[in-house]
Amino acid sequence: GAKVWVTSGSDEKLATMKTKYSITGGANYKKEDWQKDLLKESGGFDVIIDSAGGSDFNLLLKTLKQSATLVFYGATLGSVKLD
Repeated sequence: GAKVWVTSGSDEKLATMKTKYSITGGANYKKEDWQKDLLKESGGFDVIIDSAGGSDFNLLLKTLKQSATLVFYGATLGSVKLD
């Protein structure tokens, strides 16, 4: 019963995820203000699982609800520097 949202750098991949895996929604992180659109559509997240890290990590944090859980591993996009 979980509502699953994803991020991708490709609109085509997001469309495939929606049709093939029935995700609730997603955002293309290559677009400006992607995190604002994601927050607006979702209302915020109780749990985020991230393996990318990198410079946009702080933007992802802004989509968390209060007292949410964040699981972070990997850093495939580079180190995280918290603001």
